[in-house]
Amino acid sequence: MTPTEVSAARERLGLTPERLAAEFAVTEKEVRGWEAGVVRIPRRYAERLAWQAAVAERDAALAASGLPECGWVTEWQSRPTPERVNDRTAHFRAVVAHAESCPVCLAREAYVTEHLPSMPDPTLPLSMKFFAWVSRILDRVPSRFRPAVVGAAVVAGLTGLNAAFAILPLLRTPERLPAVLLGLLVALPAAAVAGAIGGLAFSAVRPVLEPLGRIGDYLTGIACVLAYMGPFGVVALLVAGSAAFASPVPWVIFGGCVVFFGLFLGHVWFYQERKDGMADGGSPT
Repeated sequence: MTPTEVSAARERLGLTPERLAAEFAVTEKEVRGWEAGVVRIPRRYAERLAWQAAVAERDAALAASGLPECGWVTEWQSRPTPERVNDRTAHFRAVVAHAESCPVCLAREAYVTEHLPSMPDPTLPLSMKFFAWVSRILDRVPSRFRPAVVGAAVVAGLTGLNAAFAILPLLRTPERLPAVLLGLLVALPAAAVAGAIGGLAFSAVRPVLEPLGRIGDYLTGIACVLAYMGPFGVVALLVAGSAAFASPVPWVIFGGCVVFFGLFLGHVWFYQERKDGMADGGSPT
């Protein structure tokens, strides 16, 4: 951010150097140094200042446009931001969903898109920046393939994390490391493929089962777990031989695991979605 841009952003916000210094918890001398080009503004302050100035410019343009404000959004802004992560996510998801179908919001967004440059990236913690980066990548993937990509990434990531914890104790016995690393090279692609299969199962069954309400949620979870665990079951059958599966006990154990974890995932995945539907006056089923 250049010194001229710092000064312009501060003036857009209607702040004096002293007020801006107080807001950013720095000294007025530092702010004047940024604007004089004597001191380079830290990146975190530059991102925050650019975002706030862009928001102020956007608000001023909308106020001058003559377009009406959305009453729903005004009421939403008056609500306190929830403390719990799940509730906070639902809070912001609600306004995004509203803006996608509200004629007033769509008209205001179209005006901004036509008359103003795109908004800069908001100031986010490092972890949130990572998730925003992942979200931008997923936006480039066709929607029907996103569950497969997510499933592959999540399962492979968890497998790698578990492997890392398993490898740490082996550092004391380095002679075993090559065999373990070779197994990891096989396990990670296998885990990614299994996760992708589970994601594809989600894409296939969710549109059919969603109208069934909570029952459909649980059946979706079971179908995804079955698709995920199926390849491992086939491998086990090939390795152990059909004789090992002649007894019903392995099949009962396999089916029990599929149903248990499927019911658990079906409940966890869609709990917040059903809760939001009930809060909006809809039916839980």
